[in-house]
Amino acid sequence: MFVVMINKCLILFFSIIIFGGLAGISQEKYQFNAVFGPSYENISSRNASIDLPFQFKYSYNFGGEIKYYLSPHLSTNIGVQYNNKGFSSNFDYVVSNDTFPSSLRINASYLSIPIDLCWNFSPAFRTEYFLNVGINYGVLLGQSFKGQRVPVELGRPDNPLYEGISNEKSNISWFDKNAFGVQAGAGISRYVKSRMVLTFHPTAYFQMDRLINPEGPVQTIAVSNNTGLPELYSPKLYSFLLLFKVGYYFSDQIENTKKIL
Repeated sequence: MFVVMINKCLILFFSIIIFGGLAGISQEKYQFNAVFGPSYENISSRNASIDLPFQFKYSYNFGGEIKYYLSPHLSTNIGVQYNNKGFSSNFDYVVSNDTFPSSLRINASYLSIPIDLCWNFSPAFRTEYFLNVGINYGVLLGQSFKGQRVPVELGRPDNPLYEGISNEKSNISWFDKNAFGVQAGAGISRYVKSRMVLTFHPTAYFQMDRLINPEGPVQTIAVSNNTGLPELYSPKLYSFLLLFKVGYYFSDQIENTKKIL
């Protein structure tokens, strides 16, 4: 209940800021950005005493956003992105003296709406640094896993998560339909001629709400390393994204180092 209340307060706070600023968009102090880039995806149990059999995976993201300047050093971003989140799992088949390494790749595709508040600094002409914090709400589009080097004749690994696994892509129903998280980052923008702006924006994302679908096959119970007894855990997705942006700005005043709007 406490987490839900925090989520609602964050959504309300950032929504008031950005939509209040966008109300004056006719003043042309804004820019559109195409967004794309790779990411490092993983899962966290949020329980130090539990080891999950999962590792990171590399993935990709793309979308678009609008950036609006509330003042020369304060702006808001709102966008729509496709995010291919998830993680991987490695396991071995041991038969006699031979070991057969295999792996499983889990994908969770989200359509997300990130909303950021940015602090902008201009140390040089046409160059801008910025820091951002924000929220991110995502809707699950699809989820699947794909096995690699899984020897069918040896049976399945001794784990109910892998039931029905094969080397083919298979749909699953592990994850909840919604994902809410917070994000923070820092970046650099370079304004060039013809009203174009190029941006590099590393961003970290941390999920806040429930990941596992309570009606799905996965149970949020694992064996504790400390006691050897079952323990509840709350896995969350997290990401580190290296985003690149190509934008078009709509104010001649953005060219000014001081951005006197």
